[in-house]
Amino acid sequence: MLRSVAAALIACSFSCAPRFEEPTVDFRSLSLEEMKQAEVRLLVANPNRFAMDVRNLRYSLLLTGDTVASGRRDDPVHVRAQDSLLASFPFEVRMKLGDMVSRVPDIAGDTVRLELTGEHSLPGLFRTTWRRFEYHRAIPLRPEIDKLLSPLRRLFGGD
Repeated sequence: MLRSVAAALIACSFSCAPRFEEPTVDFRSLSLEEMKQAEVRLLVANPNRFAMDVRNLRYSLLLTGDTVASGRRDDPVHVRAQDSLLASFPFEVRMKLGDMVSRVPDIAGDTVRLELTGEHSLPGLFRTTWRRFEYHRAIPLRPEIDKLLSPLRRLFGGD
């Protein structure tokens, strides 16, 4: 009798457990402020019928393999069921201006690589578990460089 009750509970837990689909992350924008601060905006979509939290976010921007900016977000991102959220991720640029000037050929390649890691919640019957995830994306750098250089172009008549 006890075995049949246990088997019924296990069967119910598998059939009652919500189906899980991985959240999706889409790049939306990159903004640079005076070559010291940067911010990436990402659209985080939750296709599931339950809300999801994303926490322990660590991220970096890489230029030809070297980390030029990094950051972390301590406050969790909460995405409601079957909804999406535009979230911002601030960076501190770690590369000095002189180093950036020497890397102009690399920067002219028009992209920088974004690497983001974290954990997202997965509700269970008895407790919430956390699953690690990674997001990698080459993001366009040219529009931000053009925006930073536009005052110089106007000043020197190159616009």
